[in-house]
Amino acid sequence: VLWAKDALEKGKAINVVNQLCPDFVVMCGDMVNDFDDQTQLDELFRITDNLGEDIPMKWVAGNHDVGNDLTCRSLAIYRDRFGKDNYFFDHKGSRFIVLNSNISFYPSKISGEWERQISFLSSSLEQAREIGSMHIIVFTHHPLFLQHPDEEDSSLVIPKEKRLVILDLLRSYNTTAVFAGHWHRNNYAYDRNMMMVTSASVGYPFGYDPSGFRIVKVFQDSIEHQYIGLDEMGDALMC
Repeated sequence: VLWAKDALEKGKAINVVNQLCPDFVVMCGDMVNDFDDQTQLDELFRITDNLGEDIPMKWVAGNHDVGNDLTCRSLAIYRDRFGKDNYFFDHKGSRFIVLNSNISFYPSKISGEWERQISFLSSSLEQAREIGSMHIIVFTHHPLFLQHPDEEDSSLVIPKEKRLVILDLLRSYNTTAVFAGHWHRNNYAYDRNMMMVTSASVGYPFGYDPSGFRIVKVFQDSIEHQYIGLDEMGDALMC
């Protein structure tokens, strides 16, 4: 029942997004509920194949997409299905970096992946500085934190030991914002001038916010974002 509702809402979301005509779409993880269920994967791609041809989809690895106990096998399966799990893309003068936050939870089971991820993040940030990126924006599945950077570990956030390493890098390069999912509800926090934005779910929200998605607008000196319920779209948002 949960997956059926999720699939229905994803289909509705695709229709709304096609009317909005964004430059790209980012799905911050948990594209499926069970990564070993081929039926769910087939349904995901059936739905997302309806996204407009000129609207790229950017995937972010969620814990359900790689299994709650990340292994070399499940990571390889994810990469075969969705492509790279750590990557960046540049768009209209800003750099967007995607990180697989699951790696932070199981570094000993996937030898070398944490070190490779941090090396990738460091070089991507340095290159962004060299080319003069207007903004640096990061996408993960797990939030770095929910209230403050030093909060204790939980299943909801990247473990503190790894979190502080990532935060130190993001601070050094004046990262504008981090966007995440995982909690199935909206949450907003700051680390200095960096926004930490957690968005509710398209398919099965846990908080008071309805099924929906977040619209992000990037300007030269700022970014604006707004969470929109699927049934709350107004004509002013249409392209």
